[in-house]
Amino acid sequence: MNFIRSLLIFTTIILANNFNVAFEDTTATRKTVHIDVLIQRYMVVERSLWNEIRGGQTRPHELILNIRNVHDATFSRETLAFVMSDEIKLRFAKYLNLSVFESYLRDDQTNRNISNVILSDYNSTLTNDLFEEIRKDTESQSCDNRSTTLIESSNHNIFLFYQLFIALMLISYATEQSRNMMLAVKHGVADYDNKILTDKFNDHYKRIGYLAMNKIKDASRDVWMCDLDFYIKEDESIQITNLLQGYVENEVNLNKESSCAGSCEDYKYARNRHCAPGTFCGDQAVNGSKSHICTGTIVDCLFVESDMTICPSLDSNKRRRYDSIKYSSGRHMGRFFCGRERYEVESYLSIWLSYCSYCFCYCDADTENSERYFSLRPSLSDISKNKIITGVGIDKRNGIFSWSITQSTLRSNGRVDPLPKNITRSYLPSNLSADEVYQDFVLNPNSEDSDYRKLSWQNRSINLATVLVPQGSVITGIRFAILKNHLNLEIRATRFDFNTGFLYDRSEWISNKNERRTALLLDRPEPSHPIPINSELCKRSIPDFTQNQFIKFRPSDPDKDAGQTTVPFIDTQMVRPKELTLLSGISIYYKGRPGFGGFIAPKLIVYDMSEHLIN
Repeated sequence: MNFIRSLLIFTTIILANNFNVAFEDTTATRKTVHIDVLIQRYMVVERSLWNEIRGGQTRPHELILNIRNVHDATFSRETLAFVMSDEIKLRFAKYLNLSVFESYLRDDQTNRNISNVILSDYNSTLTNDLFEEIRKDTESQSCDNRSTTLIESSNHNIFLFYQLFIALMLISYATEQSRNMMLAVKHGVADYDNKILTDKFNDHYKRIGYLAMNKIKDASRDVWMCDLDFYIKEDESIQITNLLQGYVENEVNLNKESSCAGSCEDYKYARNRHCAPGTFCGDQAVNGSKSHICTGTIVDCLFVESDMTICPSLDSNKRRRYDSIKYSSGRHMGRFFCGRERYEVESYLSIWLSYCSYCFCYCDADTENSERYFSLRPSLSDISKNKIITGVGIDKRNGIFSWSITQSTLRSNGRVDPLPKNITRSYLPSNLSADEVYQDFVLNPNSEDSDYRKLSWQNRSINLATVLVPQGSVITGIRFAILKNHLNLEIRATRFDFNTGFLYDRSEWISNKNERRTALLLDRPEPSHPIPINSELCKRSIPDFTQNQFIKFRPSDPDKDAGQTTVPFIDTQMVRPKELTLLSGISIYYKGRPGFGGFIAPKLIVYDMSEHLIN
């Protein structure tokens, strides 16, 4: 009797502490996922109960009470929360008959016969290969469906289904064993050979485990976001602003000598030296529109046509110099509306009989309206509180793009704390959404290239790369770094104990330092925007996960947008799975459509649990 009571107390303590300690030596030496630990622990408790029943030393009413208490504690809603939460059950409801289990969890005494249901689901899982069906369903997700926001990992979904299904099998098995124990106490133990039932359960458990393990290994581990279906291309929060902009200037103003002896193509790298009277630049200076004059570097000039009509953008619009440029031939650059007075601009013959042409160039001016900065500071999870990174986003604050993170407490056997029930599952960065960490600092010119990177015409490349942590590590930090003048992704890998969830004080920064990369070129891109098809469908960006590429931030197409917008945009959504989990890697990738600028965005690679199944 004292043994049973001690066992019950010990079991209850373990359950109440979320199984953060090893139950037996074999569990501690083998990396085991949570549901498999629940099975191991139940088997120990079950054997002890049967031994107590056969021992005949405990009074029957005490035995029955112990059987009920142990099973109620083992299969309480709190105990099963990590493997069969309401969200997980809803996700897989179409694959399984869950109503009978809901009745069981509500302690509906009239509906305890769940063995036939789980046997039917077991046969269906093997015959119809539900794991493969889940993989196909997950990997067929499309961002063209307007209701889709997040593309989940099929690897993670199969694992979640495995844990749910094994939990249902365990409930079914334990319910039958509990009933047999009750009958054995009341009528004698001779007719109850629990080993037959145990062997049958173990056989089913292993077959499902091996099937799941093989499916998980081959399934996608990627988690990424679709474009928002309501953003606008004028949204500055997703843009690098005023980096390289289309700019019209007369060649007479591009050299100290006020000479027109050359051609526009001679000015690959120049500056505005003055504003000669009668030129467009001179007229703007006289009319008080100096903000439209380039105060920085002027690059890549070319001659288009001699005469044009220019529509300067409204002074309140700090993102653009011009709304449109229309040439005398009818060629049109940019928008088809003009919100203010147009300027007639004509190339002319100088007094030296040389032709002073207007050139179409690009202006690289680091003004107060230019937000072209990337933080080099790290975003770190709180290792001292055993927190790891479970989501990442690129956030823009004070004109600086920086990494934001979702951090979660790492628990035992491959678990992390879920999002709190009162937290919205919004993927937009918010200080009020989950346990998120942001950078919030202002520019200091003395800390350029240590605190932040300033983009320019010469330095505007970002590497599209995937970084994976070594086996036995999780991610606890992320940052941008500079590699050969390219922005490059680095993550901090921290060693951990899988079974206890304990983070060791052993971390290292790692990155993909491959320098042999090919440029991803954009063909005549205009700023991206959602393209609705109907109430259900919308054309959105298509991801390009090709490795060993880089992309340069560049001006939009001259004809489509007068070169006024920097592309690609930055997708600032927080990327995290609906059911949080350990991560093994992070990527920076490009997504877009032909003829559009697209987005730079982060992608997650979830931890592969396959090697820890049925251990």
